Amino acid sequence: MSVRITVLGCSGSVVGPDSAASGYLLRAPDTPPMVIDFGGGVLGALQRHLDPGSVHVLLSHLHADHCLDMPGLFVWRRYHPTPPKGKAL
Repeated sequence: MSVRITVLGCSGSVVGPDSAASGYLLRAPDTPPMVIDFGGGVLGALQRHLDPGSVHVLLSHLHADHCLDMPGLFVWRRYHPTPPKGKAL
């Protein structure tokens, strides 16, 4: 398998209902998935592809259109329900 890049958003500073700000999902063999930049709307777009709890994030710089959804990711990772473990009785 080769490296795969998925554009999660590239709308720049102004997000729209179907267009997130900067965010790019990179997937490669034997490495955890990585999202480069996490602008507004990227968290929702990411959930269409995989579990946000499984990604690493690299921010290119701290402008809002590149990092605005980071607080949402922190909240999602802290409070998102996880499936029950074990067997049902």
